[in-house]
Amino acid sequence: MATPGRVSWTINLILVISAVTCISMAHVLYYVAIQELGVALAQTLQLLCPLGALVLSAIIFHERLTIVQLFSAAILLVGAFLAMRVKPVEVIDPGAE
Repeated sequence: MATPGRVSWTINLILVISAVTCISMAHVLYYVAIQELGVALAQTLQLLCPLGALVLSAIIFHERLTIVQLFSAAILLVGAFLAMRVKPVEVIDPGAE
């Protein structure tokens, strides 16, 4: 918690700009996904975010993945796959003929 007080203001500025940019970009892309895919599928695909963090941690920080982490990743992948296979229900407009 005391780290921001120990580093220079330029490092803190980079951190703030990075956070605002990434959060803004994530929100815009999420709203585009909702518009293109629908709310249910876009929300379900967010299950892949922890899997992405797990893979990036293994690649960047050379963390070793445990059996529990790999099993959880498999569950997330299967759940996202099954959610993507669901077809949305077509809504029939009673006034359009």
